[in-house]
Amino acid sequence: MEDKDKIKDLFASKLGSFELEAPASVWGGLDRFLSSQPAPDASSSSTSSTAHAASLTLKASIIKIAAIIVGVAIAITIGVLFISKMTSR
Repeated sequence: MEDKDKIKDLFASKLGSFELEAPASVWGGLDRFLSSQPAPDASSSSTSSTAHAASLTLKASIIKIAAIIVGVAIAITIGVLFISKMTSR
């Protein structure tokens, strides 16, 4: 039980103030992606605008899920690196 507390304390001390900054290329890619989306046509029917809105919602959901997956992968990688450093001492 004491070992678990040491690991918890180690993670808390090393990662407590950790903030991951997204590279500029990510923001540029998002900007290009969003600007490539067609603007809604005023003469289109409400059905097509509803389908377009659903499509945008789906794309936004996929982007959010991808961001969460990347964040979890980074957190696991950092955790493994810290644990390997701790065990090699």
